[in-house]
Amino acid sequence: MGLLSLIAILSMTLFGFAAIVFSLREERIKKRLADREAEERQRLFETSMLKEIQDRIGYSLDIEKVVDVLTGSLENFFSYSTASAIIIKENNLIFKTHLRESVNHLFIDTVREKMIQKLISLNTSALPLSVQASRSGVPQEESNPKPVSSWCDIPLQVNGRTVGLIMIASTKPHAYQENDLKILSRITQLSSQVLSGLETLLTVEKGKLMAMIRSLADGVFMVDAGNQLFIINNAAKTFLKIGKDQPTIIDVLSAMPNTYNFGDKIQQVIDHNKSIEEKEVTIGQKIFKVFINPVLDLSEKDKPRVIGASFLLHDITLEKSLEQMKEDFTNVIVHELRSPLTAIKASAELLVSQQSLPADQKDKFTKMIAAQANNVLDEVSLILDSAKLQAGLFSVQKDVADLRSIIEEKVAIFVPQAQTKLVTLTAACDPLLKSFAFDRHRIGQVLNNLLSNSMKFTPSGGKITVTAKVEPGQVLVSVADTGSGIPKDQQHLLFSRFSQVTSENAHKGSGLGLYFIKGVVEAHGGKVTLDSDEGKGTTISFTLPVTMTTYTEKTSGIIPGGRLVN
Repeated sequence: MGLLSLIAILSMTLFGFAAIVFSLREERIKKRLADREAEERQRLFETSMLKEIQDRIGYSLDIEKVVDVLTGSLENFFSYSTASAIIIKENNLIFKTHLRESVNHLFIDTVREKMIQKLISLNTSALPLSVQASRSGVPQEESNPKPVSSWCDIPLQVNGRTVGLIMIASTKPHAYQENDLKILSRITQLSSQVLSGLETLLTVEKGKLMAMIRSLADGVFMVDAGNQLFIINNAAKTFLKIGKDQPTIIDVLSAMPNTYNFGDKIQQVIDHNKSIEEKEVTIGQKIFKVFINPVLDLSEKDKPRVIGASFLLHDITLEKSLEQMKEDFTNVIVHELRSPLTAIKASAELLVSQQSLPADQKDKFTKMIAAQANNVLDEVSLILDSAKLQAGLFSVQKDVADLRSIIEEKVAIFVPQAQTKLVTLTAACDPLLKSFAFDRHRIGQVLNNLLSNSMKFTPSGGKITVTAKVEPGQVLVSVADTGSGIPKDQQHLLFSRFSQVTSENAHKGSGLGLYFIKGVVEAHGGKVTLDSDEGKGTTISFTLPVTMTTYTEKTSGIIPGGRLVN
């Protein structure tokens, strides 16, 4: 019996020991499973939290929305009386607290003060004085006397810069352990990483956008919903004559014309989310099209929010000038063609109706018809040639010709007119000038136009001189007069299509003469230059290229660009 009892006791002892071992092992397994489950739940929470942050903020650096996501999610991990956040936003501190327990206002005030003091200790620069507070959750209960007995806080940072603080607080003493701080730190760190990455991305993209805006020829500036100027490019500052590096919206609006209340228009765009276009606004000496468009926050997917307005100033001064020149050109052409056509019509009617006119009268009217018809044809040819130049279809036909004889011929045509006006007209050609290849007809037209212009602008007693000088590889032809000259601010426009001098002494014309001259000379491979002093006179010169094979008095063979000469 003694032996059996001993065996029974040993068996029971071994069985009990085994049970204890298995029990401890089971507890360890359960703990590991619980820890793993907690880790999985933590990862799942972090993933869902990051997704919610991404969905809520999109590509806008809205820290306030991130804080809302954070404080709304903390109840999944912590028991607290209040979950609070304070963030630095522009010129304000934004304080938000969520109540899970009905605490009194002293509890909330204590939390806020603790958070502000912590922010002060973390920031080297001064914090905004204004605090905007909001509360959510269960109602506040003033009869609850319980104070803040325990709390846990973690700063929210973006690229090493503290932008806010998260705090959970409880009326219970010792409510939070070191592990709670680690969890809160981990959650806040993830949010900081998202915000830091987004800020870096936005900084790079903003840099690209600003570089593009600064390089635009159009003027661009933007204002926010509070009418604060936050972008303006150099073109806009130039158009508005703003010299400040950091102008304000007051500087911009002060530079705009008083005829347009752009302050009201900005408000209309922001309030009604509607674009405005001003077709013609004069600012200083320039004319602009002005486009005012709403700037939208696209992170609000369901209903984008208007956060400001953008201005675009498109300079249409040149277009308006061309429109005016075309209108003036049309009027002048009508006038120029009407006069000779009227003379032709009147002369022809006299010849038809008066059959018994003396021979000398008939001859006079016939010559008048021929002369006026030539004037009409010359004007029409000039218009057609200018159209060819514009279309890139103009060409010259080079033949070996004597430039000296052409100059003398054209000068002789204007001698009677010069004598009538008491203007001295002379020509001087370089003795070395010989025949070379050029378009005789077109260069004749060029000389004709230049002499006609000089005759118009040279007063009685003045002088017009035509010269031709041989230079290395070219011939330089100049027509100089002692006329009224051309204003400096208009000289750059003279060789443009339809352009004319707008001075008191200006003679109305089609504005195509100098444009045609430039086209003919450049078709030869030459250049046109202008030298003019207002009140002293004008010299217009052009060059014609000459090569060794084309520069000869008389030769035999094929001339490049010309015809067979014997």
